[in-house]
Amino acid sequence: MLEFYFYGLVLLWGILRYHFIHKNRMESEDEFDYPPIVNYEYYDTLLSKEIPYYNSLSEGGKHYFIGRLKEIRSNIEIQGREDFVVTKDVEVLISACIAQLTFGFKSPIMPTLKGVVVFPEEFYSRLTEAWVKGLAMGNGVVFLSWYDFKEGYLYSTSTYNLGLHEFAHMLRFQSNEMGFGDHRLSYYFDQWEQNGENVFQKIRRGSQNFFREYGGTNRSEFFSVCVENFFEVPKEFMEEQPDLYFHLCYLLKQNPLNTTGDYGFKKENIQIANEYVKKKIPEYEVFHSKLEFQIWQYIKIFKFIAFISFFILLVFIIDQNEFVLWIRMFMVAAIIGLVTRIHFYKTVDSVKNKEYLEHFFLRVLPVIMVISLMFEIFFVLF
Repeated sequence: MLEFYFYGLVLLWGILRYHFIHKNRMESEDEFDYPPIVNYEYYDTLLSKEIPYYNSLSEGGKHYFIGRLKEIRSNIEIQGREDFVVTKDVEVLISACIAQLTFGFKSPIMPTLKGVVVFPEEFYSRLTEAWVKGLAMGNGVVFLSWYDFKEGYLYSTSTYNLGLHEFAHMLRFQSNEMGFGDHRLSYYFDQWEQNGENVFQKIRRGSQNFFREYGGTNRSEFFSVCVENFFEVPKEFMEEQPDLYFHLCYLLKQNPLNTTGDYGFKKENIQIANEYVKKKIPEYEVFHSKLEFQIWQYIKIFKFIAFISFFILLVFIIDQNEFVLWIRMFMVAAIIGLVTRIHFYKTVDSVKNKEYLEHFFLRVLPVIMVISLMFEIFFVLF
């Protein structure tokens, strides 16, 4: 009977997690927290003048934006080179650029970004052996020309924004790293690049006129150029490349065209977007954590090995009743946990859509659970 009590606790945990705790979190996670802002007038005046993105936010959204940029500012080091003086305005505007890029994420901070080095204007890079306006390094440092950074926001529809471009490179680095507050960036980035592969190849061939030619340099530059267009000419981007645009909305968890809703890209916005795209955007989060995502990725490789290994193991320990008992309990508990999760996400396209073959086993897990429980009842009673 001890086993049934154990399974009951697992089932209770699954129900509480997926049908109460996570449901409530999903319903409240998009609500803004409005931290009190000291010297709000200073931030509001500067950002209203320099950052067009800021001006379409609601009053609550502006407080939220300022709170996030202050958190960014306190977590990165900004230094000047060639006699450039880093003032408070410089720190705020650079932090605001990052806050704009990460506004849809739970955390505004990119752990891979360690610091920013600012030059007064175009500078010579020994690494590239050329004069450059900006660089994003794999060690987490971004180099910027302040003149060109300012120009990017001064001409806000030019589709060239140095700050957004370079910090988009850092966001791409972040998609391959652990520790970011939003796992969607990691698990969906490859999918987004696959969706945009056709456009990328057209840029390289010179057979499209919307994105500038530099976007065809490599896939990293393609992403950064898409981010520039995303924020600077969202309407044109959406009209020219709706699939690429709306999947980027999903990746970044915001829609620059939603100026009346603080750039939100929620479930109802996804439903509308799916009317315009060929490849549907998921309406629900499939993964709760990066760990679950990584398990999902590697399970395709190891499931066969694990299946064979498990039965080989049983052959050798079949007489060790206690160990067999714990293996059975573990298997059934895992199945119960997965099924409660599947039931919560039963409307997810990846569960229903037969095109997602890697998710096929999700549809047969309830059957496996019933069979496993029948075996378990047999072992316990007989």
